[in-house]
Amino acid sequence: MKKILLPMVLLVLVTLLVPTTLAEGNVQVNDFSSNITNGTVILNTRFTGDVTGNVTDWKFVFENVVTENTTYSKGNDSENVTTGHYFKKPGVYNVTLVAWGPEGNNSLTKVAYVTANMGNSSTPTADFTASPTYGSAPLNVSFTDNSTNATSWYWKFGDGNISTERNPTYNYSADGDYTVILAVNNSNGWSAKTQEISVHNGLPIVDFSADNSSGSVQFTDLSQNATEWVWDFGDGDTSEDESPTHTYSTAGNYTVTLTASNEVGSLSKVHVVNVTEEAIANDDSSSSSSSSSSSSHHHHSSSSSGGVGLSSNTSTSNTVIHMSGTESESTGVDQNNSTATNVSDNLSASPELQSNVTEAVNETQSEPETQGFEQENESTEANTDEQTPEQAQNSNASGTGNEKSPGFEMIYGVIGLLGVALYRRR
Repeated sequence: MKKILLPMVLLVLVTLLVPTTLAEGNVQVNDFSSNITNGTVILNTRFTGDVTGNVTDWKFVFENVVTENTTYSKGNDSENVTTGHYFKKPGVYNVTLVAWGPEGNNSLTKVAYVTANMGNSSTPTADFTASPTYGSAPLNVSFTDNSTNATSWYWKFGDGNISTERNPTYNYSADGDYTVILAVNNSNGWSAKTQEISVHNGLPIVDFSADNSSGSVQFTDLSQNATEWVWDFGDGDTSEDESPTHTYSTAGNYTVTLTASNEVGSLSKVHVVNVTEEAIANDDSSSSSSSSSSSSHHHHSSSSSGGVGLSSNTSTSNTVIHMSGTESESTGVDQNNSTATNVSDNLSASPELQSNVTEAVNETQSEPETQGFEQENESTEANTDEQTPEQAQNSNASGTGNEKSPGFEMIYGVIGLLGVALYRRR
């Protein structure tokens, strides 16, 4: 009986312990860092890794980007993954941490992570652009160098191929994600920059434009083969519209990201949008102008600043023409016309238009049977001086009536003389 129970107990123990052992065997390199990533040779550095799982060994590998020469530092203390390393030769270095155990291994590489130079002054600065950075295979990518103080260029396209041209063009024939490295050199040292190139058939080609002439920025999607869009405007707000408008309340540089997706996958494009104080002021000015225009549309009062306003009387078939000078010398003319023409409200009249209107008014005043004339502010001397001959005639015709005709004066004189003669006879 004991012989039977012992194997069963061992089997139970193995069954319970195996899952735990396998779980611990999932080795994972989470991250690593160095206390120094740029300096002069001999460059003394210390690397520390973050590794989890049943780790029995680990190793840091240091690869010169240009020469591809490698050195390494290793250890077997899974609780203290750290090592010191001297970079004795100038160059740009990729660094890889590899960890392994009984059930597997894992690694993490940081491209162009350390740069060692001859000195700190007059070293080059690597910079370049790539277009496009994503698309379907075969993908032809043009690289443009924007580096400073460089005398030589070394490109690695991420698939094992290289170029020493300053502005190369490269064709990616197979799907994949590629890290491009540009390492530039002069007599004082090195510098490097990287760029990701994504080549996948069927993925959307992401692009957009931004009109930042006002605080309300109009974003226009220029993507191809996209069915969904997610915008991050850089100020905490997002949108899923294809071409949204977003209003920024304060001036600044905003990093805007458009992620376009389809059934194959998604890609993103980042663009920095500069919103100026002037652009925001344009928004405020437009709002005020719109409000003022709305108010003007509902209130058609006569101008008191010497302008000429034309307006149509919509309640009848008449066109009403209003001429106004300053408040102290304004005149009004109402013309009845059976073939009225509607004129836009509150037009600002040019000198030529003012002259035409004046001539039309003067011509109309010579037709008494169709024209009624109304004089404003008759008591002012300025109006009397500026009256037309027709106005002066009308004004005299409507005077006080104190002047008598000559015939009545003669009759009064004769009657008076007769009365005096009769009185003396008595």
